[in-house]
Amino acid sequence: MKSLRRCAVLAVAAAVAAMIATPADAKTRTPSDDSVRYAWLKGCAKKDYRVPCGDWTLTMRSGKVRPLPGTAAVLPKGVSEFNVDTMLSPDGLIAVVEYFAEGGKPSSLVANLKTGKVVRLPRDQSVMSFSPDGQHLLTGRLTDDNTTEFVVFDADGQKTLSQVVPQIVSNNTPIALADDGTTIALIITGQSNKPRLHTYDLASDTVSDAVPLDIPKNEGAQTLYWGTAGAPTLWTGSGDGGTVFSVVKRTVDAGTGATRRLDSFKVRTDPWTLWLPGQ
Repeated sequence: MKSLRRCAVLAVAAAVAAMIATPADAKTRTPSDDSVRYAWLKGCAKKDYRVPCGDWTLTMRSGKVRPLPGTAAVLPKGVSEFNVDTMLSPDGLIAVVEYFAEGGKPSSLVANLKTGKVVRLPRDQSVMSFSPDGQHLLTGRLTDDNTTEFVVFDADGQKTLSQVVPQIVSNNTPIALADDGTTIALIITGQSNKPRLHTYDLASDTVSDAVPLDIPKNEGAQTLYWGTAGAPTLWTGSGDGGTVFSVVKRTVDAGTGATRRLDSFKVRTDPWTLWLPGQ
């Protein structure tokens, strides 16, 4: 087994590559023929329990890992892989590495994988979503009044919009930011176990009516993001005992809730952990 520090670096690199659901050319932004389906880490038996072991592995069509530039690839001293999370913009050009250090406050680095530029976000901001073009980043923070504030930053780390949001927005996931930097899509399941889609305008602080989602009742929402064509893209998973065995990718009509299947595949049933695109 690799050391914690080595394992953490591998985890960051693998997770970043795994989130490139449909890699895009930097100029045309058209999907390539290659794509990562998921990243996983093997689990090995140790006495009566299982532990992570080996290297992160990518299940994809050809095989490719993008290294993070500069300090974004190095964990701060005293931070293990259990304190690190990563996120990649849908176009595969902007990566976020978020870690939790002393005091429990997140610290986030935003790295441009094309230029190598790295921007640090304020320590109280937790990263939630990218816009499809990678030009806007949605974060959230808990205020002193015990409310939740959403903040939008541009690619240079400058704040463009902020709003204290209602609980229906702050208490539900998954959530996704559109290219306009103000429209948010989110899914609510609730006790009925029937997923519904809402949109929320961050500038006007208004929530749309609920739209029932056309997905099978045995599938649960995993990740959500806005596609480049202006429609949300949803990943769902199904399985037994909380373990995802099969995954479906769909595009969603935000007005009607109708969905169209784009991809589906089965995942390994024996990993210690796995990451789907966008997670």
